[in-house]
Amino acid sequence: MKTVWAITFLAFMFVLGCGRRNAANKGLVADLSSFHGELLAALAKRHWSDGGLESETCILEPETTIWGGYSDVKEPDRWKAFQAGLPALRRDTYDSLWIENERARPVAPTSNGPMKLHVLTKAEDAELDAIARDGRLEDYWGTFRARYGYAPRVGLSAPGFSKDGKQAVIYYQEVGDVLAGAGFLCLLSRKGDRWEIDEVCCVWQA
Repeated sequence: MKTVWAITFLAFMFVLGCGRRNAANKGLVADLSSFHGELLAALAKRHWSDGGLESETCILEPETTIWGGYSDVKEPDRWKAFQAGLPALRRDTYDSLWIENERARPVAPTSNGPMKLHVLTKAEDAELDAIARDGRLEDYWGTFRARYGYAPRVGLSAPGFSKDGKQAVIYYQEVGDVLAGAGFLCLLSRKGDRWEIDEVCCVWQA
């Protein structure tokens, strides 16, 4: 009987601890929309060659997962690759990123500052992807520009957070005409009531 009570108590404390960590992170990031909005505003202030956004107007993918190239890399090599690009990245932050992105998350960021945002609907995205799968890239971008102008197509993953809520990491990508584009990992730290970008690492470029 004592063994049963001990196991029950340990299980309760584990669940309680997880709940507290999740509640703490939820408090730091009021919602995913505000985090994404804050991130986009910060990226818009950086030069594109330094991992910033090329435009303050963004056409956003409705859902984004982490760049597929990483799915073929096994642990611990994948962790080593992330560390090489983001030396200050903590292991718990890294683990959280993969847990949060086991499935695609809907993206609907709030506009922060001068950012102008348009989120593609799933129907719009599916129509464009169908054109791209047919190999008609000129038709794809012709349709895209006719509808949305010359703003870049941007994708954002869900962020991963450290257990203490002081560090975050996220994947984002920006694609322009034809095959021009790049994907990045962005490391942020909590400064008071705001998130600030510490490091940006390019993981692919075309």
